[in-house]
Amino acid sequence: MDPMETIQGWDKAFNARDFEKAYSYLAEDYVFEGVATGESSKGRTEFKALMDPLLQAFPDLKIEGKGAIVSGNKVAAEFVMSGTQKGEFKGMPPTGKSFTLRCCSIMEFEGGLFKRETAYFDTMTMMMQLGHIPSPT
Repeated sequence: MDPMETIQGWDKAFNARDFEKAYSYLAEDYVFEGVATGESSKGRTEFKALMDPLLQAFPDLKIEGKGAIVSGNKVAAEFVMSGTQKGEFKGMPPTGKSFTLRCCSIMEFEGGLFKRETAYFDTMTMMMQLGHIPSPT
């Protein structure tokens, strides 16, 4: 499986809420780093533990691929993440508001699986859209 097929399979499974299938696209020793939050994980189990609170807070969380540049086993991908806050998120109460956030990830693949991902996203914009911090005037 080439990297784009892996990404598309992940997105499709994730958006269908088939998380077992989505996580099967990750290598056992998959490494994730979220630059904006400083969060990281190593392995499927740690990544799942990182994602579970996010999915509880945003049960309708979706990912929409917008484009990618592929070079061998490396991919730079742009995507849009969106969701509605229905549960507590990092100690912040649910607002019922939605966010839409443009994101970018640099990924490495091995054996048709995600091996490493460094994700870049704008948490300030997300917090403003959710009503947790005021928008600048």
